[in-house]
Amino acid sequence: MIEHYELSRRPATSLLGAALRARASNRSRDARASTSNCCSTTTTRSAAFSRQSSGELETALTSLSLPAGGPLERLRLTLQAQFEFLARHPQMVALLGQGSRPGGGGGAAFAPAINRLVVLLAEGQGLGQVRDDLDPHLAAAQALILMVGYLSLEAVVAASARPLGADEPALRERWREAAVELVVGGVSAR
Repeated sequence: MIEHYELSRRPATSLLGAALRARASNRSRDARASTSNCCSTTTTRSAAFSRQSSGELETALTSLSLPAGGPLERLRLTLQAQFEFLARHPQMVALLGQGSRPGGGGGAAFAPAINRLVVLLAEGQGLGQVRDDLDPHLAAAQALILMVGYLSLEAVVAASARPLGADEPALRERWREAAVELVVGGVSAR
């Protein structure tokens, strides 16, 4: 601040004024470079972790042996598997919960999970088992946000009401079952 004030008061031809301007310019440039490097490193690490997590999620989804049942039953089992995967990987829940910007990597981690759900929802629509008036992409994203939101705030949910906190060891399982039934029941054409 003092340097800025001094710069504005010194004539451009003054040797001291020129030196102060050069020093302020160097500090400003160094600060920009430092901030840029810090953000670049963080973004690179976040994107690398996101790609790794995305690959792990995709591998976990493809290794699922889905029953020969209809799309709603496969949707139910896929949602349960995705919830269990996310529950075992809190670092991925944290990454997804940050709401990364497009191109930041967080959205790429969601893609395999959303795509799997979209396919099941669209198949169900084609067979008349899933409501025609819903957007499969939106429903898939909402289902995953429901899971990530709960897992991000699990301690808050348990502490919010005594009956929930009293049954904390079984709370995650009860919540998973209720969330899956909420999604499947909400999309069902019946």
